[in-house]
Amino acid sequence: MNELLNKTLKEKGVLIAAHRGVSGGSIIENTVKGFIAAHNQGADIVEMDVVKTRDNKLVCIHDGMERRLFYLDWRYTPLHREKTIMQRHYYNSSLVPLPEHINRFDDVLEALKGICLINVDRCWNHFDLVFEAVLRHNMTDQIIFKSPPKENFYKQFEAQSTPFMFMPKVNDVAQLAVAESAKLNLVGFEIKFKELSSPLAGQSLISRLRSEGKLLWVNMLNLTYTGHLYAGCDDNTSLLEGPDKGWGILIDMGFNVLQTDWPAALYNYLLTRGLRVIPDTPEKV
Repeated sequence: MNELLNKTLKEKGVLIAAHRGVSGGSIIENTVKGFIAAHNQGADIVEMDVVKTRDNKLVCIHDGMERRLFYLDWRYTPLHREKTIMQRHYYNSSLVPLPEHINRFDDVLEALKGICLINVDRCWNHFDLVFEAVLRHNMTDQIIFKSPPKENFYKQFEAQSTPFMFMPKVNDVAQLAVAESAKLNLVGFEIKFKELSSPLAGQSLISRLRSEGKLLWVNMLNLTYTGHLYAGCDDNTSLLEGPDKGWGILIDMGFNVLQTDWPAALYNYLLTRGLRVIPDTPEKV
């Protein structure tokens, strides 16, 4: 189950996770084009949001973002049937309407089969449907599930005969300990903290988890401006002040998966750090 993940982590040391794929111009987030673009820019993992429609179909979108993606056409995805949703079309970054609509999760899985690791987010209210889809496409070795650190979510994984790869989002050591005590195929943690002095950033904890082969995932995004994660060592700092002041600090601390909106820039930085070599440039798909 974990062979592809372990192989990728061993080969590269630090992994790039592309937040919602790559978007810009006429390439839209959470679409096949966005995920392929992210892979072609060096992403090892594409992160995606999977929500359920009113008639129990799975589609890839971060619900709540419909107004921005469809311009002023407000359609909150979970309240509508798939047929209705598929009639809505995306607008690009210049507010030009596109022929494309929301991508079905099944179509995304088929497009990415055998290409890269996939992190599935925002699906914890319908894990059962996502489990079925992953098994149907025979892609258990590519999918890493993510959820808040709630025991009722853990129980859904414990009840499965398939040991799906799982990674909870934690913001304190107690949450981490609870997850470790559950019977999960626990491949890592998305770790969130505000100050570098946080116990979650302690060297002994990081060293232990790294020795166990765990993913230590940090979220480099700066989307709210209401508070900075990791003392501001984020995408903005990395791009505007230099990556050594952002991404580099977290890498030096031992975190080994960086989720970013800028996979190409992070890839180029990893090249300068000797954490990528030119022959490893991903084959375009």
